[in-house]
Formats: sequence, C-alpha cells, structure tokens
Amino acid sequence: MPEAAPAVHLFVGPTAHGVDTAPWLADGVQLRPPVRRGDVQRLAGGHAAPGVLVVCDGVFHGEPAVSHAELCLAIDAGWQLWGCSSMGAIRAYEMRHEGMRGAGV
Repeated sequence: MPEAAPAVHLFVGPTAHGVDTAPWLADGVQLRPPVRRGDVQRLAGGHAAPGVLVVCDGVFHGEPAVSHAELCLAIDAGWQLWGCSSMGAIRAYEMRHEGMRGAGV
C-alpha cells in the first residue's frame, strides 16, 4: 500500500490576497494565518508524523516573529521547511545552511 503524502501547512496572509485557494484546500493543504513566534513549535510538537511547512507570510511588528530556533527544531524533527514571498523568503535565505529551502524567482 502506498505511503500517504505528508500533511502540508501553509502560513499565508496578504500574499494570497485575491488568489483562489480552493484548489489548495482540495489538495489537502491546511491554510494557517501569517506565522508568529511559537506557531511552528506548537504545530511541529503536536503532530505524530512530520509534514511540510511552507512559510509565506509572518508577523514583523507588534508580536515577535517566528524564531530561527523553532524552525531548526522542526527541521531536526523531520519536517520539510519551505519559504517564499515575505517572511518565508527572509527565513529561507537566513536558514539555507540549516535545511530550510526557498521557492520562487
């Protein structure tokens, strides 16, 4: 029996403005609001099997941003981390040597 595809969690906000997200939902992508400190740690710690985390948008002001430490913990636990767009692109570049990958042009 084939192995099930890993769960995909997409942290997105303004980047998806005007985008039809129905196809993503139909493919099982779980949409989450822009990432903030603690979100990745809670998500990665609460799932039995590692999946895929895609960070597009995140908070910059008003609340602490997602930390490098919690992203590293998720990578160490077997999660695939991708970054694109806003906060995701920043973290993907900063953590390129830790195993986080960037996507985009």
